[in-house]
Amino acid sequence: MEIREGTNWTKWDYHGPPVFIGPHAAAYETIDFSSQQFQWPTNTWRLTVSVAEKLAGVPAFLAKIRHYPGWLRQRSNFFSMPNPFTKGAVWYGNPRKVLSEDVPQH
Repeated sequence: MEIREGTNWTKWDYHGPPVFIGPHAAAYETIDFSSQQFQWPTNTWRLTVSVAEKLAGVPAFLAKIRHYPGWLRQRSNFFSMPNPFTKGAVWYGNPRKVLSEDVPQH
């Protein structure tokens, strides 16, 4: 979330659970301001969200191959990544950032 302060935008981190929707679908999410570290914005604000396609088939396989060398390098670490070829692993494409319109506060 970004809050306008004069002519500048200040970034505030409001976190919510991920929302998974199908293609050509819409969803809504409510920010619970009482559980956040910042107060309700009193100025104009806007949101930035990240969206990514859930990969399947050949694109998912290519993503697994792309992550395999990193997994091999990190597998000796205590907090290593899971094996990319684990059955049931879900892969997402490159995330895109989407910026909302400015929302004036009344």
